[in-house]
Amino acid sequence: MSGESRTLTFSGLRKEEAQAVYRICQAQEQAWREKRRLRELEELRAKSGGIQLGTSPVSSLSPQPQTETGDAATRLQRAKEMLEKGLITDSEFETIKARIVGSI
Repeated sequence: MSGESRTLTFSGLRKEEAQAVYRICQAQEQAWREKRRLRELEELRAKSGGIQLGTSPVSSLSPQPQTETGDAATRLQRAKEMLEKGLITDSEFETIKARIVGSI
């Protein structure tokens, strides 16, 4: 190379388009990170033995009324429909599901 310079041109995305793609990818990455965090929390709760303080042992052994379980199933179904319609993200669905399951 005897001091010559060359200019290379790549065709593809414009700067604004590349930034938009990058933002979308970052949002997806954050959603998956949140999903993994929630899953790890649920696994830690499961490993802990499921002890709930402040409840009597008799009430935790007795079967739950059908209305609470039915209500939880209805709420889960509604959240699933919202996810399928694109009204909420995967991470939001996982958060809602964890709250519903935790309240049972």
